[in-house]
Amino acid sequence: MAVKLRFIFMMLLCVAAGSNADSSASHAVQLPMEPVWTHADPITVEVGEKPVTETLVLPTVTVAPEQAIVLRFQARLKWPAPGGWNNYLGVKLNGISVAGGNSPAGVPRLLNRHTTFRTSSPHWPIVPVMEPRNGMDCLNVFFGPADTPPDAQVLSDRDEGYWYLLDVGDAVHADGANELVLTNTALASYWQNKVPEGMKLVVTDLVLGRVARTELERLRDASRAQRTPQPGSVLPGEGAEVVVAQGGGIQIAAGGERFYLESSFSFPGDGAPGHVLLPCAPADHPPVVAKIHGGVVVQADCDAYALKRTMTREGARIEVTDAITNKTPEVLGVLVEHRVLADGWPSRTVLSGLDGKPQSPGATPENPTVFLAMKSAGLGVVAEDDALRLQFYSRAEENTALFGMENLGIAPGESYAVRWAIYPGSTDYFDFINAVRRDWNV
Repeated sequence: MAVKLRFIFMMLLCVAAGSNADSSASHAVQLPMEPVWTHADPITVEVGEKPVTETLVLPTVTVAPEQAIVLRFQARLKWPAPGGWNNYLGVKLNGISVAGGNSPAGVPRLLNRHTTFRTSSPHWPIVPVMEPRNGMDCLNVFFGPADTPPDAQVLSDRDEGYWYLLDVGDAVHADGANELVLTNTALASYWQNKVPEGMKLVVTDLVLGRVARTELERLRDASRAQRTPQPGSVLPGEGAEVVVAQGGGIQIAAGGERFYLESSFSFPGDGAPGHVLLPCAPADHPPVVAKIHGGVVVQADCDAYALKRTMTREGARIEVTDAITNKTPEVLGVLVEHRVLADGWPSRTVLSGLDGKPQSPGATPENPTVFLAMKSAGLGVVAEDDALRLQFYSRAEENTALFGMENLGIAPGESYAVRWAIYPGSTDYFDFINAVRRDWNV
Protein backbone atom coordinates (compact mmCIF):
# COMPACT_ATOMS: atom_id res chain seq x y z
CA MET A 1 0.00 0.00 0.00
CA ALA A 2 2.81 2.42 0.86
CA VAL A 3 4.08 2.68 -2.72
CA LYS A 4 0.75 3.33 -4.40
CA LEU A 5 0.44 6.99 -3.47
CA ARG A 6 3.56 7.85 -5.44
CA PHE A 7 1.67 6.87 -8.59
CA ILE A 8 -1.29 9.21 -8.16
CA PHE A 9 0.19 12.60 -8.98
CA MET A 10 2.53 11.13 -11.58
CA MET A 11 -0.48 9.80 -13.47
CA LEU A 12 -1.80 13.36 -13.62
CA LEU A 13 1.52 14.48 -15.10
CA CYS A 14 1.86 11.78 -17.74
CA VAL A 15 0.88 12.58 -21.30
CA ALA A 16 0.80 10.18 -24.20
CA ALA A 17 1.83 7.27 -22.02
CA GLY A 18 0.84 4.37 -24.23
CA SER A 19 0.52 0.69 -23.46
CA ASN A 20 2.89 -0.46 -26.22
CA ALA A 21 6.18 0.80 -27.55
CA ASP A 22 5.48 2.00 -31.10
CA SER A 23 8.50 3.87 -32.47
CA SER A 24 6.33 5.78 -34.94
CA ALA A 25 4.39 7.19 -31.96
CA SER A 26 7.52 8.45 -30.23
CA HIS A 27 7.74 12.20 -29.75
CA ALA A 28 11.42 11.90 -30.67
CA VAL A 29 10.52 10.50 -34.10
CA GLN A 30 7.59 12.83 -34.73
CA LEU A 31 9.49 16.07 -34.10
CA PRO A 32 10.30 17.65 -37.50
CA MET A 33 14.08 17.79 -37.84
CA GLU A 34 16.70 18.94 -40.33
CA PRO A 35 19.64 16.51 -39.90
CA VAL A 36 23.07 18.12 -39.59
CA TRP A 37 24.95 14.87 -38.98
CA THR A 38 23.92 11.23 -38.81
CA HIS A 39 25.66 8.02 -37.81
CA ALA A 40 24.06 5.19 -39.74
CA ASP A 41 25.78 2.23 -38.10
CA PRO A 42 25.01 0.95 -34.59
CA ILE A 43 27.52 1.97 -31.93
CA THR A 44 28.37 -0.70 -29.37
CA VAL A 45 30.14 0.10 -26.12
CA GLU A 46 31.48 -2.85 -24.17
CA VAL A 47 31.13 -3.61 -20.46
CA GLY A 48 34.61 -3.30 -18.96
CA GLU A 49 36.53 -3.22 -15.70
CA LYS A 50 36.04 0.56 -15.70
CA PRO A 51 33.68 2.79 -17.72
CA VAL A 52 34.22 2.34 -21.46
CA THR A 53 33.84 5.27 -23.86
CA GLU A 54 33.22 5.71 -27.57
CA THR A 55 34.20 9.07 -29.08
CA LEU A 56 32.78 10.55 -32.29
CA VAL A 57 33.74 13.76 -34.09
CA LEU A 58 30.85 15.80 -35.44
CA PRO A 59 30.98 18.74 -37.85
CA THR A 60 30.64 22.43 -37.04
CA VAL A 61 27.02 23.39 -36.36
CA THR A 62 25.44 26.71 -37.23
CA VAL A 63 21.96 27.62 -36.11
CA ALA A 64 19.58 30.52 -36.76
CA PRO A 65 17.98 32.38 -33.81
CA GLU A 66 14.63 30.70 -34.45
CA GLN A 67 16.21 27.24 -34.40
CA ALA A 68 17.47 24.83 -31.73
CA ILE A 69 19.85 21.86 -31.86
CA VAL A 70 18.87 18.41 -30.62
CA LEU A 71 20.56 15.02 -30.33
CA ARG A 72 18.31 12.03 -31.08
CA PHE A 73 19.11 8.33 -30.68
CA GLN A 74 17.96 4.96 -29.42
CA ALA A 75 19.90 3.29 -26.60
CA ARG A 76 19.53 -0.06 -24.83
CA LEU A 77 21.47 -2.74 -23.02
CA LYS A 78 21.53 -5.67 -25.43
CA TRP A 79 19.64 -8.55 -23.81
CA PRO A 80 17.61 -11.49 -25.19
CA ALA A 81 14.34 -10.30 -23.65
CA PRO A 82 13.02 -7.10 -22.04
CA GLY A 83 14.34 -7.10 -18.49
CA GLY A 84 14.66 -3.97 -16.38
CA TRP A 85 16.75 -0.82 -16.65
CA ASN A 86 19.77 0.91 -15.19
CA ASN A 87 21.56 4.26 -15.34
CA TYR A 88 24.47 3.21 -17.54
CA LEU A 89 24.65 5.77 -20.39
CA GLY A 90 26.74 8.91 -20.04
CA VAL A 91 26.56 11.47 -22.88
CA LYS A 92 28.96 14.40 -23.17
CA LEU A 93 29.14 16.92 -25.99
CA ASN A 94 32.33 19.01 -26.00
CA GLY A 95 32.88 18.07 -22.36
CA ILE A 96 29.39 19.13 -21.23
CA SER A 97 27.15 16.44 -19.78
CA VAL A 98 23.89 16.43 -21.73
CA ALA A 99 22.52 13.18 -20.27
CA GLY A 100 19.29 14.63 -18.92
CA GLY A 101 19.29 17.23 -16.17
CA ASN A 102 18.71 20.89 -16.97
CA SER A 103 20.32 23.21 -19.47
CA PRO A 104 21.92 26.49 -18.26
CA ALA A 105 18.52 28.09 -18.93
CA GLY A 106 17.08 25.91 -16.13
CA VAL A 107 14.83 23.82 -18.38
CA PRO A 108 14.98 20.02 -18.89
CA ARG A 109 17.26 18.79 -21.68
CA LEU A 110 15.21 15.64 -22.08
CA LEU A 111 12.38 16.46 -24.48
CA ASN A 112 10.52 13.26 -25.32
CA ARG A 113 10.04 11.85 -21.81
CA HIS A 114 9.14 12.97 -18.34
CA THR A 115 12.09 13.30 -15.98
CA THR A 116 10.81 10.21 -14.13
CA PHE A 117 8.97 7.09 -15.22
CA ARG A 118 6.47 4.97 -13.29
CA THR A 119 6.82 1.22 -12.86
CA SER A 120 4.85 -1.60 -11.27
CA SER A 121 7.89 -2.63 -9.21
CA PRO A 122 7.14 -2.37 -5.47
CA HIS A 123 10.78 -1.45 -4.86
CA TRP A 124 11.15 1.20 -7.59
CA PRO A 125 7.69 2.71 -8.21
CA ILE A 126 9.15 5.95 -9.60
CA VAL A 127 12.53 6.06 -11.34
CA PRO A 128 14.44 9.19 -12.45
CA VAL A 129 15.45 8.98 -16.11
CA MET A 130 18.76 10.61 -15.19
CA GLU A 131 20.82 9.46 -12.19
CA PRO A 132 24.54 9.83 -11.39
CA ARG A 133 26.86 6.82 -11.58
CA ASN A 134 30.65 6.64 -11.34
CA GLY A 135 30.89 10.40 -11.00
CA MET A 136 28.83 11.36 -14.04
CA ASP A 137 25.20 12.00 -14.94
CA CYS A 138 23.76 8.97 -16.72
CA LEU A 139 20.55 8.12 -18.53
CA ASN A 140 18.55 5.10 -17.43
CA VAL A 141 18.40 2.70 -20.38
CA PHE A 142 16.33 -0.44 -20.73
CA PHE A 143 17.57 -4.00 -21.16
CA GLY A 144 16.17 -5.76 -24.23
CA PRO A 145 16.47 -6.74 -27.88
CA ALA A 146 15.86 -4.36 -30.76
CA ASP A 147 12.30 -3.69 -31.95
CA THR A 148 10.62 -4.77 -28.71
CA PRO A 149 8.84 -2.73 -26.06
CA PRO A 150 10.69 -2.01 -22.80
CA ASP A 151 10.12 -4.13 -19.72
CA ALA A 152 6.40 -4.60 -19.05
CA GLN A 153 6.94 -3.16 -15.55
CA VAL A 154 7.41 0.27 -17.16
CA LEU A 155 4.03 2.02 -17.03
CA SER A 156 4.63 5.51 -18.41
CA ASP A 157 6.12 6.94 -21.62
CA ARG A 158 6.05 3.46 -23.18
CA ASP A 159 5.54 4.84 -26.68
CA GLU A 160 9.03 6.31 -26.47
CA GLY A 161 10.51 2.81 -26.48
CA TYR A 162 14.32 3.18 -26.48
CA TRP A 163 14.29 6.72 -27.94
CA TYR A 164 15.97 9.75 -26.32
CA LEU A 165 15.80 13.35 -27.54
CA LEU A 166 18.10 15.91 -25.88
CA ASP A 167 18.35 19.68 -26.16
CA VAL A 168 22.09 20.31 -26.72
CA GLY A 169 22.10 23.81 -28.22
CA ASP A 170 24.27 25.29 -25.49
CA ALA A 171 26.96 22.58 -25.93
CA VAL A 172 27.59 22.68 -29.70
CA HIS A 173 30.45 24.57 -31.38
CA ALA A 174 29.68 26.89 -34.27
CA ASP A 175 33.37 27.53 -34.99
CA GLY A 176 34.93 24.09 -34.96
CA ALA A 177 34.42 20.36 -34.70
CA ASN A 178 32.19 18.86 -32.01
CA GLU A 179 33.23 15.88 -29.88
CA LEU A 180 30.55 13.47 -28.71
CA VAL A 181 31.53 10.96 -26.00
CA LEU A 182 29.25 8.02 -25.16
CA THR A 183 30.11 6.18 -21.94
CA ASN A 184 28.96 2.77 -20.72
CA THR A 185 29.23 2.92 -16.92
CA ALA A 186 28.21 -0.72 -16.44
CA LEU A 187 31.16 -2.55 -14.91
CA ALA A 188 32.13 -6.20 -15.23
CA SER A 189 32.27 -6.40 -11.44
CA TYR A 190 28.48 -5.97 -11.35
CA TRP A 191 28.35 -9.54 -12.74
CA GLN A 192 31.26 -10.89 -10.66
CA ASN A 193 33.51 -10.30 -13.71
CA LYS A 194 31.45 -12.78 -15.75
CA VAL A 195 29.61 -10.45 -18.10
CA PRO A 196 26.69 -12.24 -19.80
CA GLU A 197 27.54 -13.17 -23.36
CA GLY A 198 26.57 -10.48 -25.85
CA MET A 199 25.73 -7.82 -23.26
CA LYS A 200 26.72 -4.41 -24.63
CA LEU A 201 25.40 -0.88 -24.63
CA VAL A 202 23.97 -0.30 -28.10
CA VAL A 203 23.27 3.17 -29.52
CA THR A 204 21.50 3.43 -32.89
CA ASP A 205 19.81 6.01 -35.14
CA LEU A 206 22.12 8.76 -33.87
CA VAL A 207 21.27 12.15 -35.38
CA LEU A 208 22.26 15.72 -34.59
CA GLY A 209 19.73 18.08 -36.10
CA ARG A 210 18.11 21.49 -36.24
CA VAL A 211 14.51 21.97 -35.15
CA ALA A 212 12.24 24.97 -34.94
CA ARG A 213 12.57 26.48 -31.47
CA THR A 214 8.79 26.85 -31.22
CA GLU A 215 8.38 23.10 -31.84
CA LEU A 216 11.03 22.26 -29.27
CA GLU A 217 9.36 24.43 -26.61
CA ARG A 218 5.95 22.98 -27.46
CA LEU A 219 7.28 19.48 -26.93
CA ARG A 220 9.08 20.41 -23.72
CA ASP A 221 5.97 22.10 -22.30
CA ALA A 222 3.88 19.00 -23.01
CA SER A 223 5.54 17.31 -20.03
CA ARG A 224 4.92 20.22 -17.67
CA ALA A 225 2.05 20.12 -15.20
CA GLN A 226 -0.23 23.05 -16.03
CA ARG A 227 -3.07 24.66 -14.11
CA THR A 228 -5.31 27.69 -14.60
CA PRO A 229 -6.68 29.83 -11.75
CA GLN A 230 -9.94 28.49 -10.32
CA PRO A 231 -12.62 30.37 -8.37
CA GLY A 232 -12.58 29.94 -4.62
CA SER A 233 -12.29 31.54 -1.19
CA VAL A 234 -9.73 34.28 -0.60
CA LEU A 235 -7.54 33.86 2.48
CA PRO A 236 -7.50 37.28 4.19
CA GLY A 237 -4.21 39.02 4.82
CA GLU A 238 -1.59 41.26 3.28
CA GLY A 239 0.96 40.37 0.63
CA ALA A 240 0.54 37.45 -1.75
CA GLU A 241 -2.93 36.66 -3.04
CA VAL A 242 -4.05 33.30 -1.66
CA VAL A 243 -7.19 31.60 -2.98
CA VAL A 244 -8.45 28.21 -1.81
CA ALA A 245 -9.96 26.61 -4.91
CA GLN A 246 -13.33 24.88 -4.82
CA GLY A 247 -11.43 21.58 -5.15
CA GLY A 248 -9.51 22.38 -1.96
CA GLY A 249 -6.15 23.20 -3.53
CA ILE A 250 -4.21 26.37 -2.71
CA GLN A 251 -3.50 29.00 -5.37
CA ILE A 252 -0.90 31.68 -4.67
CA ALA A 253 -0.03 34.75 -6.78
CA ALA A 254 3.13 36.58 -5.69
CA GLY A 255 5.45 38.99 -7.49
CA GLY A 256 3.83 38.33 -10.85
CA GLU A 257 4.23 34.53 -10.51
CA ARG A 258 1.68 31.81 -9.76
CA PHE A 259 2.04 28.67 -7.67
CA TYR A 260 -0.44 25.85 -7.08
CA LEU A 261 -0.39 23.50 -4.06
CA GLU A 262 -2.34 20.23 -4.19
CA SER A 263 -2.67 17.41 -1.65
CA SER A 264 -3.50 13.71 -1.47
CA PHE A 265 -4.49 11.61 1.57
CA SER A 266 -4.89 7.86 1.19
CA PHE A 267 -7.56 5.59 2.67
CA PRO A 268 -7.81 1.77 2.66
CA GLY A 269 -9.30 0.19 -0.44
CA ASP A 270 -9.83 -3.21 -2.03
CA GLY A 271 -6.43 -4.18 -3.39
CA ALA A 272 -5.19 -0.58 -3.62
CA PRO A 273 -5.85 2.52 -1.54
CA GLY A 274 -8.22 5.28 -2.54
CA HIS A 275 -7.34 8.94 -2.11
CA VAL A 276 -8.96 12.12 -0.93
CA LEU A 277 -7.58 14.75 -3.31
CA LEU A 278 -7.50 18.51 -2.82
CA PRO A 279 -6.63 19.79 -6.32
CA CYS A 280 -6.45 23.20 -7.99
CA ALA A 281 -8.92 21.96 -10.57
CA PRO A 282 -12.61 21.07 -10.70
CA ALA A 283 -13.26 17.98 -8.54
CA ASP A 284 -15.83 15.20 -8.98
CA HIS A 285 -16.45 15.19 -5.23
CA PRO A 286 -15.44 18.65 -4.03
CA PRO A 287 -14.84 19.26 -0.33
CA VAL A 288 -16.70 21.87 1.69
CA VAL A 289 -14.77 25.14 1.59
CA ALA A 290 -15.82 27.89 3.98
CA LYS A 291 -14.45 31.14 5.36
CA ILE A 292 -13.92 31.53 9.08
CA HIS A 293 -12.73 34.54 11.06
CA GLY A 294 -9.21 35.17 9.81
CA GLY A 295 -8.97 32.05 7.66
CA VAL A 296 -10.46 29.33 5.47
CA VAL A 297 -11.56 25.80 6.38
CA VAL A 298 -11.72 22.82 4.00
CA GLN A 299 -13.57 19.67 5.07
CA ALA A 300 -13.58 16.32 3.25
CA ASP A 301 -14.79 12.99 4.65
CA CYS A 302 -14.47 9.37 3.60
CA ASP A 303 -15.53 6.16 5.35
CA ALA A 304 -12.15 5.88 7.09
CA TYR A 305 -11.58 9.42 8.37
CA ALA A 306 -12.68 13.03 8.51
CA LEU A 307 -10.23 15.59 7.12
CA LYS A 308 -10.35 19.21 8.25
CA ARG A 309 -7.87 21.69 6.78
CA THR A 310 -7.54 25.06 8.50
CA MET A 311 -5.60 27.87 6.83
CA THR A 312 -4.56 31.14 8.44
CA ARG A 313 -1.69 33.52 7.99
CA GLU A 314 0.61 35.69 10.03
CA GLY A 315 2.29 38.30 7.87
CA ALA A 316 3.86 36.55 4.88
CA ARG A 317 3.62 33.13 6.55
CA ILE A 318 0.66 30.91 5.55
CA GLU A 319 -0.14 28.21 8.10
CA VAL A 320 -1.86 24.96 7.06
CA THR A 321 -3.17 22.38 9.54
CA ASP A 322 -4.63 19.12 8.19
CA ALA A 323 -6.46 17.39 11.06
CA ILE A 324 -7.25 13.74 10.28
CA THR A 325 -9.71 11.93 12.58
CA ASN A 326 -9.87 8.13 12.41
CA LYS A 327 -13.49 6.96 12.16
CA THR A 328 -12.65 3.23 12.12
CA PRO A 329 -12.26 0.77 15.04
CA GLU A 330 -8.68 -0.04 13.93
CA VAL A 331 -5.37 1.78 13.65
CA LEU A 332 -5.52 3.72 10.40
CA GLY A 333 -2.54 4.15 8.06
CA VAL A 334 -2.52 7.28 5.90
CA LEU A 335 -0.11 8.25 3.16
CA VAL A 336 0.18 12.01 2.79
CA GLU A 337 1.63 13.77 -0.25
CA HIS A 338 1.65 17.43 -1.25
CA ARG A 339 2.82 18.91 -4.53
CA VAL A 340 3.91 22.46 -5.35
CA LEU A 341 3.49 23.43 -9.01
CA ALA A 342 5.12 26.47 -10.56
CA ASP A 343 3.31 28.11 -13.45
CA GLY A 344 6.28 27.65 -15.78
CA TRP A 345 9.80 26.24 -15.50
CA PRO A 346 11.44 27.05 -12.14
CA SER A 347 14.85 28.68 -12.31
CA ARG A 348 15.77 26.73 -9.18
CA THR A 349 14.34 23.84 -7.19
CA VAL A 350 15.77 23.13 -3.73
CA LEU A 351 14.86 19.95 -1.83
CA SER A 352 15.92 19.76 1.82
CA GLY A 353 18.62 22.33 1.16
CA LEU A 354 20.02 20.66 -1.96
CA ASP A 355 19.42 21.66 -5.55
CA GLY A 356 16.72 19.28 -6.65
CA LYS A 357 17.31 16.18 -8.70
CA PRO A 358 14.32 14.28 -10.11
CA GLN A 359 14.12 12.19 -6.95
CA SER A 360 15.57 12.54 -3.46
CA PRO A 361 15.62 9.15 -1.72
CA GLY A 362 15.04 8.71 1.98
CA ALA A 363 13.74 10.93 4.75
CA THR A 364 15.39 14.29 5.46
CA PRO A 365 14.14 15.47 8.88
CA GLU A 366 17.19 17.71 9.33
CA ASN A 367 15.81 20.08 6.66
CA PRO A 368 12.13 19.35 5.91
CA THR A 369 11.73 22.01 3.20
CA VAL A 370 11.10 22.45 -0.50
CA PHE A 371 11.65 25.65 -2.44
CA LEU A 372 10.85 26.75 -6.00
CA ALA A 373 12.15 29.98 -7.54
CA MET A 374 10.67 31.60 -10.62
CA LYS A 375 11.94 34.72 -12.40
CA SER A 376 10.40 37.29 -10.04
CA ALA A 377 9.17 35.33 -7.00
CA GLY A 378 9.79 32.15 -5.05
CA LEU A 379 7.83 29.90 -2.74
CA GLY A 380 9.06 27.75 0.14
CA VAL A 381 7.28 25.14 2.25
CA VAL A 382 8.39 23.73 5.61
CA ALA A 383 6.99 20.77 7.57
CA GLU A 384 6.22 21.55 11.21
CA ASP A 385 4.56 18.60 12.99
CA ASP A 386 6.69 15.73 14.31
CA ALA A 387 5.49 12.96 11.97
CA LEU A 388 5.83 14.94 8.74
CA ARG A 389 9.23 16.29 9.80
CA LEU A 390 10.63 12.91 10.83
CA GLN A 391 9.40 11.09 7.73
CA PHE A 392 9.80 13.98 5.30
CA TYR A 393 10.65 12.88 1.75
CA SER A 394 10.76 15.06 -1.34
CA ARG A 395 11.41 14.81 -5.03
CA ALA A 396 11.22 17.01 -8.13
CA GLU A 397 9.44 16.31 -11.41
CA GLU A 398 9.49 18.87 -14.22
CA ASN A 399 8.01 22.07 -12.72
CA THR A 400 6.80 20.35 -9.56
CA ALA A 401 8.24 19.68 -6.10
CA LEU A 402 6.56 16.91 -4.09
CA PHE A 403 6.87 16.11 -0.40
CA GLY A 404 5.10 13.94 2.14
CA MET A 405 5.24 10.90 4.41
CA GLU A 406 4.31 7.24 4.08
CA ASN A 407 3.87 5.90 7.61
CA LEU A 408 1.33 7.98 9.51
CA GLY A 409 -0.70 5.80 11.91
CA ILE A 410 -3.75 7.09 13.81
CA ALA A 411 -5.41 5.19 16.67
CA PRO A 412 -9.19 4.45 16.61
CA GLY A 413 -11.19 7.60 17.32
CA GLU A 414 -8.05 9.73 17.58
CA SER A 415 -6.94 12.71 15.50
CA TYR A 416 -3.57 13.80 14.22
CA ALA A 417 -2.75 17.28 12.89
CA VAL A 418 -0.32 17.48 9.97
CA ARG A 419 1.10 21.01 10.06
CA TRP A 420 3.07 22.85 7.41
CA ALA A 421 3.73 26.45 6.46
CA ILE A 422 4.09 28.26 3.15
CA TYR A 423 6.37 31.25 2.51
CA PRO A 424 5.76 33.10 -0.80
CA GLY A 425 8.07 35.94 -1.72
CA SER A 426 11.78 36.13 -2.48
CA THR A 427 13.60 34.18 -5.18
CA ASP A 428 16.49 33.69 -2.71
CA TYR A 429 16.38 30.34 -0.91
CA PHE A 430 18.08 31.77 2.18
CA ASP A 431 15.51 34.56 2.50
CA PHE A 432 12.99 31.73 2.92
CA ILE A 433 15.20 29.80 5.35
CA ASN A 434 15.91 32.90 7.46
CA ALA A 435 12.20 33.65 7.67
CA VAL A 436 11.64 30.12 9.02
CA ARG A 437 14.50 30.60 11.51
CA ARG A 438 12.96 33.81 12.81
CA ASP A 439 9.51 32.22 13.15
CA TRP A 440 10.96 29.16 14.91
CA ASN A 441 13.33 31.30 17.01
CA VAL A 442 16.33 29.15 16.05
